[in-house]
Order: sequence, then structure tokens, then C-alpha cells
Amino acid sequence: MLMIDYLSKMKELSNRLAIAGSPGLDDDLITSVLAGLDKEYLPITTTLLQDLDLSWSDVHTSLLNFEERMN
Repeated sequence: MLMIDYLSKMKELSNRLAIAGSPGLDDDLITSVLAGLDKEYLPITTTLLQDLDLSWSDVHTSLLNFEERMN
């Protein structure tokens, strides 16, 4: 699965949870996304987790850029 598809799917699931009444916090979304990545993404995951003020936008952009560099 392409990273853009994975990120879109995870964001959609987060949005659906929010609509159903469960708060779709960015922290939970980020944790779920990073936990679901293959080991080839370990370098970028480690780097991202060092940032205490991580936003969904940061994660989204960083993962897309990392995937592009891998290809």
C-alpha cells in the first residue's frame, strides 16, 4: 500500500471515530500510524518520536518524503 493511501485510510478512520463520539485526537492518530508501519520505516519513526510537539501535518509530510526517498 502506498503511504498516501495508508495515511488517508488512517485519517478517515480517526474522523469516523470522532463522528461516532470518540475524540479523534491527533496524538492517538499519530501513535496508531507509527505503530502500524513496517520495520523499514524505523529510522523515520524514531526521528519523529523524538519531537515532543508533533503534529499530524508533520507526520504526514515526513512519511511521504521518507517513502519518496526510499523509492
